[in-house]
Amino acid sequence: MSNIARFGRKSFLSVVVTIVAFAIPAPSIAQQHEPGEAYPQHQRAEQGQSPSGNVVGVSRESPPVVASDVASSSDKHQDKREEKARKWLEEALSGIKITDVAMVIFNGCLAIYTWCLWRATLLLAKTGEDQLGVARDAAMAAQKSASAAIGLETPKIFLNSMSLERATTLEECLERPQIAIAVKNHGRTPAFLIESCVDVNAGALPSEPVYRNVIPLPVGAVLEAHDERPLDAAALMGSRIPKQARTAIAEGKTFLWVYGYISYRDFLGGTHVARFCKRFRPQTPGSKEGWDDGDAPKAYTKGY
Repeated sequence: MSNIARFGRKSFLSVVVTIVAFAIPAPSIAQQHEPGEAYPQHQRAEQGQSPSGNVVGVSRESPPVVASDVASSSDKHQDKREEKARKWLEEALSGIKITDVAMVIFNGCLAIYTWCLWRATLLLAKTGEDQLGVARDAAMAAQKSASAAIGLETPKIFLNSMSLERATTLEECLERPQIAIAVKNHGRTPAFLIESCVDVNAGALPSEPVYRNVIPLPVGAVLEAHDERPLDAAALMGSRIPKQARTAIAEGKTFLWVYGYISYRDFLGGTHVARFCKRFRPQTPGSKEGWDDGDAPKAYTKGY
């Protein structure tokens, strides 16, 4: 064992011995000689008693206890306790090295540091999750704001006008109806047109629209912002409505439906479809001739 280890061990033993010695209470004079306890023979002789306990010509009163004797006796007992504690600790710690004690202390400190590090990492992870949530919300808000800004700038085409051209009676006009249709771009940017379609139906509408008269538009066809454009409805001239259906429409017993769509692209390349559907309403004693939305299925007017 090196001198440093030997010195450390002696110092450690001295501190422990001192603590143990002071922790053990010192016996008092009363504890050393209880009342009625027999004194040793030489003490009896000094106090004038015979070994049998009889008084030999002296007073029975005990001599006064001197303070120095009490202090000396207490010191002796203290020394004995320290010596006993030292021997006990030396036997108990004879196999313990100062390096082992240092290693135990180091491992304890390492365990405490590891726990503190784990706690700090846990708090850091929680803070990171909160910050990630805030960043995600901010990104979603920014995306919605950008989408809204783009939505304000994209073209938006809607049906602007529809009319039935009449030169004769209503029944004759309905045989091969001539309908003027116009759409308008209500957006802020141009719409690049793709194709359009206009169809008619006498009577109830099917649940899903059937587009028969699809007309591709010329390449480069553009509808500028706030401009209006007529749709080609010439194909309707070939759609002959039977006489019975024309009579029912003129009498208000059934309806004439005109529906269609126009597709286009925006400045970002996104494709859009604007659908429309109107119901012809003949003149009756209670109403004027005209067009309304009626109760057309949503598939006829749903755009994107």
